[in-house]
Amino acid sequence: EYVIPKGATVMPSLMHVMLDPEHFPNPHAFDPDRFIDEKGNFKHDERVIPFGVGKRSCPGQSLAEKEFFLFFAGILQKFDIKPAPMKSLPSFDIKENTPLFITRTCPKYELIMTARNL
Repeated sequence: EYVIPKGATVMPSLMHVMLDPEHFPNPHAFDPDRFIDEKGNFKHDERVIPFGVGKRSCPGQSLAEKEFFLFFAGILQKFDIKPAPMKSLPSFDIKENTPLFITRTCPKYELIMTARNL
């Protein structure tokens, strides 16, 4: 239906794939259960593609996932985390956080991290 001129740059929107309401009912709601089967196991979904797909996928995906897990597990072991007093946490609704550029960033917020007594 579309004609893409030769030499044109095509920028796919991974967000629109991962937030498709026809595939993910209520896609803006945090619902980890959509990725867990009846036995409680993780079920892979081919539409969750934060690292891209095919030959253009991120070569560092495996390392990034492992580092992310280790980083946050280490923080959660050593600190209690709470919102800063009299400060509200930002909305993470994608409709309320329009990116300024091509990539999305986390909204600004303040937290209090207190060392745990181990």
